[in-house]
Amino acid sequence: MPRNLPGITPARQQRLRRLFRVIGAISPALAARLALNLYLRPGRRKLDAVDAPLLAEARQNWTVLPAGRIRVLEWGFGSKSLLLVHGWGSHAPRYSAFVQRILDNGWRAVAFDAPAHGASSGHRASLADFRAALDRVVATHGPFGAVVGHSFGAVALASLLADGPPKGMRTAALISMPRDGGYLLDSFLLILGVSEEVAGRVRERYRQRFGQAAEGLSSLQMAPRIHCPVLLVHDRDDDVVPLSQAREVLAALPDGNLLQTQGLGHSGMLRDPATVGAIIGFLDSRL
Repeated sequence: MPRNLPGITPARQQRLRRLFRVIGAISPALAARLALNLYLRPGRRKLDAVDAPLLAEARQNWTVLPAGRIRVLEWGFGSKSLLLVHGWGSHAPRYSAFVQRILDNGWRAVAFDAPAHGASSGHRASLADFRAALDRVVATHGPFGAVVGHSFGAVALASLLADGPPKGMRTAALISMPRDGGYLLDSFLLILGVSEEVAGRVRERYRQRFGQAAEGLSSLQMAPRIHCPVLLVHDRDDDVVPLSQAREVLAALPDGNLLQTQGLGHSGMLRDPATVGAIIGFLDSRL
């Protein structure tokens, strides 16, 4: 089955394949170095017109990390607070449908642009960068009774919850979450069409850089340590992360639930009113 990743269109995939075919033939070591640098460099998603009105209403402020400045957006003043964590290559305004529903419920919503995403500074990102930003926002803008994460952002939230949720954090919704980082890296290497030699060099460079193989970034391994109620949301037609991975994680969660959608792909549930309503309803019932 073909592998896909957000932000890599068929036209871009063809250009990347041609480029790495040439570089890989000249120097596998150079191809591996460039491939890993590209893998860690998210694209900057443009603001969708539908998200602009709510972005204009946000209270915008900044927090500083060693990696640079992080933009934090806040809406509402309700007693219940919900934190939203976007996925790889995305940004906080993508959650406008969620924010509107949260405000309609009288809650407070907070979202942030991860390092190298949205309006935040930086050029490269990793789980450690997502977690550092997540920890800072929880410390400066919390407590949060509930959290929502999409794709890579869901993995960052799973990491936070597995380490012991911050005070007051009682429930979570994890949308389109991959089983582990190894699957994502393999998808990227297959998209590039690199040789086995180059792929092996990339995996080794990753291990040297982060102190573990990409498979070590595993929501499946984190799941048994997450003891709050969790709603997994996954689409049967997800072309980035197969539904089977959500089922694996579900089986490992002490208190897990699975909401399956159809026809929304990897990201469509972020704007689907029925799915957004079901997620907010789940979180509300646990709060």
